[in-house]
Amino acid sequence: MALIFTLAGRLTLAYREIDFERVDSYDITITVGDVKSTVNQTFTVTIINENEAPWFHEHFYTLETEEGTVGGERKNGLLV
Repeated sequence: MALIFTLAGRLTLAYREIDFERVDSYDITITVGDVKSTVNQTFTVTIINENEAPWFHEHFYTLETEEGTVGGERKNGLLV
């Protein structure tokens, strides 16, 4: 006996925005049944990464340096 699974309509599985950087795939198990038996089918939904525009945490940043200094040293992830 062959089982054929057809999913029609819309399936909502996210309670927050889906983000590739947080989770790159979801395993989903669908269970269907009647009075005689139930059947489970598990499948994986893979999220494709999207190239998002850069964004900043703050509206303004300030960088101060002394006159005549030569760059090349890193402090707190910044080249100064």
